[in-house]
Amino acid sequence: MTENRSNQGSAQNQKHSPSEKSTAKRGEEKDKDGYRTVDISKELQEMNRFNEGMSTIGESMPRDVKVGSFTALNTDRYLFYTFYARMEELIRFRWETRVQQAINNFDNNTLSLAGNRNWVTHVEFLLDKNGFLRSALVMKESGIKSFDAAAVNAFKDARVFPNPPQEMVQDDGFIHIKFSFTVNYNPPVLVNRN
Repeated sequence: MTENRSNQGSAQNQKHSPSEKSTAKRGEEKDKDGYRTVDISKELQEMNRFNEGMSTIGESMPRDVKVGSFTALNTDRYLFYTFYARMEELIRFRWETRVQQAINNFDNNTLSLAGNRNWVTHVEFLLDKNGFLRSALVMKESGIKSFDAAAVNAFKDARVFPNPPQEMVQDDGFIHIKFSFTVNYNPPVLVNRN
């Protein structure tokens, strides 16, 4: 299986090793390239059972707060989708919770300023080759400091993002992750707080 595919013709004429014979006896099938086929349905069922009731969207947010997407600003996201998906699982709840706390602590002036528009924060995060967060740089502030802090602190709380693809490590020894965090605060009625 680890031999070069161009050598398949000669590899097929060779005798099978004892381990190959034992996998054949167990009824494992191989595809046309000689790779063992794997049924992951049991693992998927277990994963779904583990994640039951969990979601990566903010269902607990009030109706007047719409937390928009937070997206990576580079095309690596498509090449390394599973790493970004794991990263989002680790930061989404932390970010949404901090956004809600920020809104709950707004004074009257900030409440009136914050309504009916998008607040976007752009941040670059530096991870080391093992996935540990080393620094965060706010590239563009949203205009509301607590929204910017929510984005940065969501990453700081998560601290480590396991198994980063080593292809993402750049010449400076860091993985550069650029994210955009969007909050749309659209309250139906602004009520005076006293």
